[in-house]
Amino acid sequence: MKLSLERKYCIDASSLIDLGNIYPKERETYKAIWNDIEELIDNGLFLTSDFVEKEINEYQGKKTFINEWIREHKQKLVIPTDSEITIAAKKIINENRNTGFLDQKNG
Repeated sequence: MKLSLERKYCIDASSLIDLGNIYPKERETYKAIWNDIEELIDNGLFLTSDFVEKEINEYQGKKTFINEWIREHKQKLVIPTDSEITIAAKKIINENRNTGFLDQKNG
């Protein structure tokens, strides 16, 4: 997989679960949010990893529609974690180890 420098949005499991619970797609008020997200997905600008997909599929809390939604958009949404991505992630982690970026208290 070739990495691009174009701005992309990568979302984690808890954010997807919360998004589905707090802003349900079936409510008219939130349809625009979901339409915008799905447009970003179609354009390759909104992604998540296969680790996040697995975490959501194994989520033991209240089941949400997000499991089905991810399956629906998997082809363009979920990226497999390969060695190039792992190397890039390690670089980011190492460069930010002492910045507080990785401190859970700051998130």
